[in-house]
Formats: sequence, structure tokens, C-alpha cells
Amino acid sequence: MTNLKIVENLDEHGRCLFDHQVYPGGGVGYKDSSLPYDDFEEEGDRLLNTLRAEVLRNNSSSILDVFSDPEADGLRVIVVGERKAAAEGNTVDQLLAKSTPGQQALDGLRKMGVRVDVEHTAQLSLESACEVEARVKSAAEQPETRSTFFYSVNAAEGRLKVVVPKGNTAFADTITKQDGDKVLLEYVDGELEQASRGNGNPRMAGAYMKSWTGSCSTAFRVNSNKLITNHHCDRAGGASWGAWYGSQAMGFTSQNLWTANVDIQLLQSAGSYSGRMYTGQGVLYGDSSSSLPAYGIYPTYLLKQGDNLIFSGGLTGQANATYNTDVGCAYLADKNGNPWWTCQMFRTELPGGIGTQGDSGSPYAAYDPANGRVIPAGIHTGGQGGDTAWHNNHSGFATHMLAISYLYGGANIG
Repeated sequence: MTNLKIVENLDEHGRCLFDHQVYPGGGVGYKDSSLPYDDFEEEGDRLLNTLRAEVLRNNSSSILDVFSDPEADGLRVIVVGERKAAAEGNTVDQLLAKSTPGQQALDGLRKMGVRVDVEHTAQLSLESACEVEARVKSAAEQPETRSTFFYSVNAAEGRLKVVVPKGNTAFADTITKQDGDKVLLEYVDGELEQASRGNGNPRMAGAYMKSWTGSCSTAFRVNSNKLITNHHCDRAGGASWGAWYGSQAMGFTSQNLWTANVDIQLLQSAGSYSGRMYTGQGVLYGDSSSSLPAYGIYPTYLLKQGDNLIFSGGLTGQANATYNTDVGCAYLADKNGNPWWTCQMFRTELPGGIGTQGDSGSPYAAYDPANGRVIPAGIHTGGQGGDTAWHNNHSGFATHMLAISYLYGGANIG
């Protein structure tokens, strides 16, 4: 069972919340179906996610986001909103006055010593940000201003950050004219593309595989009997995949999440799958058989810019990735140059020669040395393409594990 139908039937407001990682209730796979956040092992992570969701559900016309303070010594949570929200008494308690689970989450965080503040600055509200996003998306799809791009909410600046390939001036000029004071442009080299370990034994995260559709990589195990990869690896579904070397079957692709604009599908029916992740070299540079256990879901919303993640590409191998920012949706080009939408992602920074075409579907994880494992964080979907990716530090895009687990009905990861 999945929660796809719930997302497919969301109204404009509900879709705005979903695209900013506030997931609708009423689905399957959770102890409390109204609060789909019990994936997290740590109580504090569950409380923080609940607090963020309930603040935004009840105040999207005045609040932009809830995030952890990157400058704080301990954990400090900031709620940022429009200046008009600064009425007397508009504290976090006031923002959560209509939400019992939100109040309970706030009480729980305070008992843990977490400080939660409201900052009233000249910000967009989340609803205003979604309206700007819609206009930016429309401009990207017009023939005269067509462009790949991605965007994120820049809470510190109070604007929508739009990242555009250099040279796409018609698109940049159009969105600046439409919403100049509400957007912050960043230019990067190369187009923004979808990214297009050897013998597949055992079958686990970070393996490199092939089919008649091309080559891709695998990510984490789902519900003990499936593996994750990207939907764009096989848009039609049903392709049979095999290991890059030899004849080991990897399974066939099915159960994609594309109706929610999430670039994910599953590999299944190839015998058993392992709850581990390959480490070391990819097949391009020599291959590897080393691995670590991989299970759980890492709370990526707690990551700060510059925090480290492990990337494990089936083609290019293991490397250090750094977290940059959360991404709403992106308009990425496929291998034929045709753009399409994908959402529920975050942006990473990768070294040259890592995260290239062929690494689609590869895992990102956080290292947990205390338990000798890695904690799944995301799935590589794309990044800057061409020579930029091969020779220079560049941006990558990863799909949030929390979104994948939610859409697959509260799936167990690992």
C-alpha cells in the first residue's frame, strides 16, 4: 500500500505544503496517521518534524519556514515569518494554539532543553513563496524562455533562491521582471541534468547495473524485499536489470512515484536484497566489495550548510559530499535534453568526477560510527552535467528519504 493517491488528490494549498516536506495525514504506515513522522529513531527528531509541520499547516499565510539555527552552540529552532506576523503575543505558543499535537511537540522539545524562537522579519510567507514558484515554473516551460533550473527557500534572505545555468538570460530576465524583489538568482556552469558496483552480489545500495534502457545505480533496501533506484532510469517501467559484470539479475523496475513528481521507483523480484551499502571505489575506477549496514532515516532538515554526507556512486564510487540547501522542485534535463519536473530534493556539493551520469539512484548517507552503520539520507537524482561534473566541484540533487518512506506507506528503510 502507498500514500500516492493522497498526494495526487491534494489541492493547490496541500501541494504547496507537500513540496515543502509537510506531508498530509490520513495515510497508511504510521502509528498516528495524522502525523507521518515516526520514521525517526530519536524522539527529538520526531518532535522537531511535528513542530515544523504543525506551524506551517496552521500559519502558511504568515510563516515561511522552521529551521535549526546554524550559529547556535546547541540546538535552537527558529520560526521565520512576515513582518505583519509580529503582533503582540504571536509566540510559538500562539502559532500552535489550534494544534494539540504541535503544542505537545513544543512542550516535549522544551523539556529536552531546545529553545524555539519566532523571528519577525521582512520575509515571504510560505503561500507567497509557492505563488512565486508557480510563476517561475511557468516561465521555465515557455518556448521562448525555456530553461532548466531549481529553486529553494532561502530563509535567511526571505526570498526564493533560483539557480540557473549561465547563458539562460531570457529566463532570468523574465523572472526578475516578474518577481525581482522576491527572487535571488544564482548562476552555475553547465546544464542541470539527471544523472544517467559491478557484479551485484549481494544486491545492495550503491551497485551499478544495466538494462536495455541504459545504466543506473541502486540505493537502499525497502521493506526487506525491494531496492530503490530512480524513475528516470526506466520511465516506462518493467525493464529487467542485471549487474554490470556477469549475469546476476538485479530485478525489474516497478512502483514509481512519478505522479507525486518524485523521481523514484523500486527494483524487485530478484531474490533477496541486502540492507547494506557499498563503500570504496565504483566500477569506473576499479570496483569494490566493502560495505556497511544501512538502515533508518536521517533527519536531513537538521543538516546545516557544509555538513558532511557519504555519497556512494555505483559508477564513480564513494566520496565526501557536503549539504548545501533544501530544494523545492527542479526542472532537469534528461539525456536527450528534454526537461521534466522532480521534487522533494536537497542540494549537495560533490568533487569532480563523482556523481555523473550512471550514478542515478546512488545513495547518500550519514555515518554513524557509534553503531558501525550509515543512516540513509537521500537518493542521487541529478546535478550539473557535462565537463563541469567530470572536472570541477559541482552541485548534485538528492531525493529526501523521508518523502520516499511516506509515499511508500511508511516503508522501513534498510
